[in-house]
Amino acid sequence: MANRYRCYLLDIDRIAAICVVECDSDAAALQEVGHILEASPCTAAEVWDRTHKLSIISKKNIAA
Repeated sequence: MANRYRCYLLDIDRIAAICVVECDSDAAALQEVGHILEASPCTAAEVWDRTHKLSIISKKNIAA
């Protein structure tokens, strides 16, 4: 059963968009959000599993 992860797409220091991804693992969720971030004009994304923040992904880190 897939988990639901919330993704907050950030533009500088504010939330520009929110999306939900369903994935089987934290690693898969981070990868999926990375793809979403690459296709967006936003600069970073926060990935949450319920009340636990998994990570903040930056476009700078994706490009590296």
